[in-house]
Amino acid sequence: MNPFNKKKHLTDYFLIFIFLVLGVSLFYGMSTSGSLMRKTADYYLNKYDLEDIKIISSHGIDENEMKIINSIEDLASINVGYQMDVNIDETKNLISVESIPESWVKYELVDGSYPKDSGEIAVDNSIENFPYKIGDEITLVQKGNNPSLKLKRDKFKIVGLISSPEYILKSEKGVSSLTGSQLDGYALIMPEDFDILYPNFARIHLNSTKKFSPFTSEYRAIVDNNTFLLRGSF
Repeated sequence: MNPFNKKKHLTDYFLIFIFLVLGVSLFYGMSTSGSLMRKTADYYLNKYDLEDIKIISSHGIDENEMKIINSIEDLASINVGYQMDVNIDETKNLISVESIPESWVKYELVDGSYPKDSGEIAVDNSIENFPYKIGDEITLVQKGNNPSLKLKRDKFKIVGLISSPEYILKSEKGVSSLTGSQLDGYALIMPEDFDILYPNFARIHLNSTKKFSPFTSEYRAIVDNNTFLLRGSF
C-alpha cells in the first residue's frame, strides 16, 4: 500500500504551521531596548529571507497538496524539500537533517562550505558536546520505523558549519516528531541522499507581508489568515 494514498483526516495527515518570527515572544512588548532588539531582528530576518509559513507533513506533500499551496492568491514563492530526524552515532545528539535547496538557502555559513556532492553535510555549529570537526566523517542513525522516511546512505563527511536565524536557543530547535525528544540541532545534506518519494516540508513566502515587520499585528493577521485558508483546504 502506498503510504501517500491517505485520507484527509487529522489522524492520517498532520500539518504543522510554524510562524517564524525569531523569538517574537522574547522581543514583542518590550520597551525602548526591546524596540532596538526588534529592529536588529528585523534586519536579520530580512537578510536571510525567512519564510512566513512552514508546512511539515509526516506523509509527504504530493501533487494535489502542491496545487493547493500554489493556488494561494497571496503566494510569493515556495521552497520544498526533505527532512527527517536522526541520531549522530557515538554521540547523544539528535538532529533534524534537511535537504539543501537549489536556491533560498536560509542558513548562514559559519565555516567551510555548503554541501555540493552526495555524502557531504553541513552541521549546526551550536550543537552541545559535538566532538567532530570539518573533514571528519560521521554516521547518521535513522530514528523510527516509518518506511517512507529513509536515507540512501548513513556516512557523511562534514564540509561546513552553519547557523540559522530560525533558532537562537536550543529550546527553539524543536521536538522530534518521531521520539518526542528535544532536538539538539540541524544539518544540511544533498536532496539525492534522501530516499523519500515526496517532499515533506514547504516554506512559503507571502506577498503582502513584505511591507510589515514580523513583530506587528498586521503581519500576524496576514499569516493567520493564510494559515486558516490552508488548514481549510487540507
